[in-house]
Amino acid sequence: MRKITLIDKFWDKQVEYEVPNKEKVIIGRSHKHGSDIVISKDSTTVSSYITISRKHCVLYINDEDVSVSDLGTRGGTYVNGEMLLERQKRVLEDGDKLRLGKGKELIVKIEGAENEGSEGYEISDEEVKVKG
Repeated sequence: MRKITLIDKFWDKQVEYEVPNKEKVIIGRSHKHGSDIVISKDSTTVSSYITISRKHCVLYINDEDVSVSDLGTRGGTYVNGEMLLERQKRVLEDGDKLRLGKGKELIVKIEGAENEGSEGYEISDEEVKVKG
């Protein structure tokens, strides 16, 4: 079984978000609006924090890989500096940098499984089922 952690380094602090063991994990800034992982307001500047949506992106986790897709945010989701198009899935590898909005960068740590390269591809509306 793989263990996925998102590492958030901000100044002299480090916050680690352990990704729950489920097929779809939503990252954002509000549990109230359905995010599974909530980015801490204390680990970013105000100007960066407001560019993180309540439901910002979704991680898809299966036996083969871990991928991410932006949920149509204004601030955007980036993998290693490259902005994802809305509904574009990107396979993540151990050590990738996942940026939410204008400045919140998370380092992806994947243990216990090999990942293939970061190929982008489109997904259909049926694949993205987000409540709220």
